[in-house]
Amino acid sequence: MTLMDLLKKAVFLAGAASFVICSLFLNGMGGLAILTVSDEKYSAIGVMLLCSVLMFAVSFVMLFFKKTPTDLVSLLFNAAGTVLYALPVNALTSISGDAVPKENIEILTNRIYPSVIVSVLFALYALLSLFSEERRLKRQAKRDEKNRELRSDERIV
Repeated sequence: MTLMDLLKKAVFLAGAASFVICSLFLNGMGGLAILTVSDEKYSAIGVMLLCSVLMFAVSFVMLFFKKTPTDLVSLLFNAAGTVLYALPVNALTSISGDAVPKENIEILTNRIYPSVIVSVLFALYALLSLFSEERRLKRQAKRDEKNRELRSDERIV
């Protein structure tokens, strides 16, 4: 097992653990809490947090398939999940102190910030997979096969 394989495995396991802890638990529970407890005007924040959890889940599932298109799809869903948890943080921090005490907002935003770890680890794993030695050799073999000259017995006369 090469150093790159060990690094990929470590990043994948760390990403899986951080997804469960940060995304599913913190963002999922925070989104449900905001959705069920808050006013109607703040329910969109809870929906966005739950959608970010869904986007990260799709990104995580796509990482299991070791193909270039699925890695690219994983990167796209990862970016969408990142945007969908960054927007609620922005919305929460812009709420005036009169409507909700600042301490409550700080507790919520501090629980959302660890999702950055999930974003970074999933993106790192997808990029490590895309540019791995194994995939590079496969791309090179395809290129060589495409550019190879036909032998005289393979030519159509």
